[in-house]
Order: sequence, then structure tokens, then C-alpha cells
Amino acid sequence: MGTARRRRPRPRYRLLTDPPRGDWADDPALRSLGGALRRELGDELRAEAEESERVAALLLARQRHLRDVAYEAMSRGDLVSVLCGERAHQGHVVHVRGDLATLRTATRHVHVHLAGPIAVRIDERVRAGGTSDVGGASSFRAQLLELEGSAVEVQATIADAVAGHLTAVALDHVSLEDGASRVWALPTYSVAWVATGV
Repeated sequence: MGTARRRRPRPRYRLLTDPPRGDWADDPALRSLGGALRRELGDELRAEAEESERVAALLLARQRHLRDVAYEAMSRGDLVSVLCGERAHQGHVVHVRGDLATLRTATRHVHVHLAGPIAVRIDERVRAGGTSDVGGASSFRAQLLELEGSAVEVQATIADAVAGHLTAVALDHVSLEDGASRVWALPTYSVAWVATGV
């Protein structure tokens, strides 16, 4: 009725690391060739692994946002500069949320518009320490609303820094009254930061 299927014997595979067998095992030329092939294969595998790691790191870097840079600087406790044109503030990031980062300098708090016309520079990386988020507003607009009526200095790309009282946060601009009782209307997109005294 049934015919028994014959099983084929499994071939025996040897690893490159297994000791050689046979007459050629003592041949120095073949042993040298085997060693050279193992080194070459190892070098190729190592180079492929390094290239894969480089590409993975590049892909990760391409998916980051400016808030990720600010959050990492806060977590490590790095000394950071925020720049807009020729103006800059240096300090430590103490809060990051949405499009807002708050920098504590020696004399003030600087609320940075991460979606604004700014650059962030890591001046000194810290190997130990860091800080957790001290809390604050959930966005740059929310921070502006909290500062309504306060004395501030606003840095925008379309004007020099303007110091005065933040009178209103409108839908697309902020209103500020300076010391000469002039009223400024600065588009929100052009605002780099708002600084307050500590």
C-alpha cells in the first residue's frame, strides 16, 4: 500500500571556525589563505555594520524637530545660546513644550518661539546633571497670553528689540506699548522671543 520514503542523509556543514580536517590541514599556504579570507570577510562585515549605523543615525536626525534639540539640551543641562540676527541670549533651557522653549539666563527668562526666526546653538555639552522640565505654558501663544499686561522685551526680525508693556495678543500679532507711548503691532511669525526679568 504505502511505500516508505527514503530519507536523504543531511549534509554536514562545517563552520569557518571549525578546525580543518584532511590532508590539506597542515598546508601552510592554505592555512594562510583561510586566515586572509576570514580577515577580509570580517572587515567587510564590520564596514557594512558601520555604514548601516551611519544611515540609521542619519534617518533619525532627519525626523527631529527643533523642540527635540531644546528638550535634549534641557535634559542634559547644556549651556545654550538662542540667536536672532545679531542678538543672542545664553543660558539653560528650563521648559520645552510645543513651539515654546524657556531659557533662564543670568538676569532674565527668555521665552523662545521655536517656530520663529531663531537659531539654537549648543555652547557647552554637560556630561552629568541636567534638569527636568520646571513646567510652564503649553505653547508660545499661551505664554504670550500669560504675559499680557507685563513689562517685556520683544525681539522680532522686522524691527529692533522693543521694550514695553504687552497690551494684547491678537490672532496674528502682538501689541506692545513702548516707553514713548508708541503702539507696536508685531506679526507673531516674526517674533523670535519675549524676555522678562527674573
